[in-house]
Amino acid sequence: YAYPVEPLEPDHAKSEAYFFKAKKRFEELSISGSGEAMRMLASIYLGHWGPHINKSIEKAEELLLKAIDAKCFFAANDLATFYQGSDREKAKYFYQLAEENNCRVIQNNELET
Repeated sequence: YAYPVEPLEPDHAKSEAYFFKAKKRFEELSISGSGEAMRMLASIYLGHWGPHINKSIEKAEELLLKAIDAKCFFAANDLATFYQGSDREKAKYFYQLAEENNCRVIQNNELET
């Protein structure tokens, strides 16, 4: 942080341009096999990055599962959270997978084994 911090005026057009630039780059990196890019792209489809595209839960799930296949085990945190309300066994599996790979950053006592 730099002091003093001065507020910036919102620039929605610039923000949107950066959003689409990032999305395009995540898509390129996903095609080349980057699990982290797949995970970030999934967060876009979950609606975490703003209203610029239509949410797609199915596409997000597909990307998170591909991220795991690409050895991005950090995505197991996202999948544990994703499944915790709909499929407890899958949620537990991905929660443990994150733990086994030393990258668990969520805490849910109901998913502890």
